[in-house]
Amino acid sequence: MPPSPVRLAAFVVVVFAESSNHHPPTGAPDLAGLAGKCLLQRSSDSGGPAASRSFSDAQHGCIGTYLQKVEALAPRSASHLRQRRWGGRSRQRHGNSLLQAPTAAPPVLGAGFSSTGTMSLALFMKQIGFKPHHPKHKSHEWPDAFWAQIVSAGSHGSLETCNNILNDLDFAQAFSAGFDSILGAPAAHYFLDFYAVSPSSKVILTTRPTEDWILASSHGRIEDLAVPLQSPCGATHADVDLKVAAQLWEAHHDLVRCVVPRQNLLEFSLSDGAMVDSARIAQFLGRTLEWPIPFPRIGESQEFGAAPGESTTLPKKLAVCITGQLGRLELDSKIRNIIRPAMKAGMEVRVALVMDPRAETVYVHRPLGTLFTQILETGANQSYKVVDGPFKNLWDAANAMPHGVSVIFDPFAPEGFQVDDRYLPYQMYDKHNNYTEAYARTRVKSHTRQWQALDRCWDQLGQFGFEDMDYLLRIRDDDYILNSFVPSGPAKRGLRVPPCMTCHGMNDRLAMAVGSDAARLYLSSPLDKMRYHFGDVLATHRARTDETLNPESVQLDVALLNNLSVDPLDADSLSFATARYVSDGSQLFTCLPSYQRECSANATWDRLMARSFLVKAEQSWDAITWHVNGTQMQCFKEA
Repeated sequence: MPPSPVRLAAFVVVVFAESSNHHPPTGAPDLAGLAGKCLLQRSSDSGGPAASRSFSDAQHGCIGTYLQKVEALAPRSASHLRQRRWGGRSRQRHGNSLLQAPTAAPPVLGAGFSSTGTMSLALFMKQIGFKPHHPKHKSHEWPDAFWAQIVSAGSHGSLETCNNILNDLDFAQAFSAGFDSILGAPAAHYFLDFYAVSPSSKVILTTRPTEDWILASSHGRIEDLAVPLQSPCGATHADVDLKVAAQLWEAHHDLVRCVVPRQNLLEFSLSDGAMVDSARIAQFLGRTLEWPIPFPRIGESQEFGAAPGESTTLPKKLAVCITGQLGRLELDSKIRNIIRPAMKAGMEVRVALVMDPRAETVYVHRPLGTLFTQILETGANQSYKVVDGPFKNLWDAANAMPHGVSVIFDPFAPEGFQVDDRYLPYQMYDKHNNYTEAYARTRVKSHTRQWQALDRCWDQLGQFGFEDMDYLLRIRDDDYILNSFVPSGPAKRGLRVPPCMTCHGMNDRLAMAVGSDAARLYLSSPLDKMRYHFGDVLATHRARTDETLNPESVQLDVALLNNLSVDPLDADSLSFATARYVSDGSQLFTCLPSYQRECSANATWDRLMARSFLVKAEQSWDAITWHVNGTQMQCFKEA
């Protein structure tokens, strides 16, 4: 039944009173021809003002233009959209009243559909302190009942039933668990509902070139995915051809640009190979970055599923955890021999790059400034000095990563923690040296930072939603990988570790964990045990050896405490050595210590010898003379 003249007249007065303080975006359409089409959106129900009254007259015009486009493309959908009450039965929420915390800002709304970088945006927002709501970042606080109602609304086969459910739904429930932002599908399909609930929200519209989206869609299985439309109510890509879907996609973008005031809207596009300006996003959201953080990259090969005729077998998942200091970081060999081969083998690869970005790089062995000499064929000497590597910030590392790999960049500056006093004496003496207490404390601080970085890496992989990985490769910043390696074999839970440089424990520079549970324990348990259960570690250590307690032995003791099997990862499978960078004053060279040949297959090391030159240390340093006297390195220039 149409609204009475009295009620309609009163409502028109209210609308114009509200719109007098609204500054619509440039290009808002003329409303004269749309007034009649938007009357249903401006009506009130018996419970009070409808949430859609939070829209100004100009914004209603934007919605009317959108409905006209939908009507031309998908008439059946347009007819039911005219019956929608945007925001459902929610009342308009002003400012901070939407969230649980009384001083909270309005929630941030994501208006981008799937495959436009919404997962990457959710990861980045977590990194800068937000609590985003994204369907692929589900937590125990997820309001399942609310989303179940949205999903079920379109399952009844009736547009009228769907509308009734949506119009009676409280869309503010999405924020009931304290989420301060909402991103991804199906949120983008109900953008007008969430925006009606919180019209002062900042909005981020993630897009990508339409032709890219069409190409990705045509290569995937999308028939069961909701069409890019407001309140699709069960309409899927099977109901429209791809060209119409693309036009609906573009109409949605136009709607968002029209409805949201320019000062509250940020739009960015994930075009092929483009680097997203993360600092601009942080500034828009009112956050200041202490360290430059490249925008995370989440590969979207699985976004639409397998293409028709392709295997639907899920790929093996490989997590690569690279920890350490930015100044020591070596990436070329890791990309060439680990990341690219795994991607080529069809694995889903996700990399967590957890790097200390501070300028003061700490070296325990072969520190900055150490001089090495090459004896030339002429008999003359060429001097080289240990220097930091080529990466000055994480953006440099981001530029080195291959296209298509998923990466999260984490500038993490661990401060260390107070370890049990019984650990320090082990760092002051071993069978080779008597160390000063100051040097021992430096070693202890380095160890605690290493354990914090490992734990942080597990946290970052969890942000990825990658806790169900098949394999984890943990690689230290300065590890140089000498041969191509792709994890394979039976899924026997446990660790595989190179049987070299064990130092009375197990190699702490590189390891492969098989199974997500083993990965979790390998990365997170050393910090927990050394911080809160040192007595258990010490008892386990003393039960098996009277040798020194160091990071290598801690890793083995913790693995034993967790009942993890530890098997060898032999050099024929994976060869590596610790890299240092040296400079002759004009060029940068990569060098590998000769004594670490034990971690390499003979043939692999012989190939290295054929393309490198030998340098010898000119002096020893500090108390670690046994590491230095006669130290030699094989150096080469990366192609």
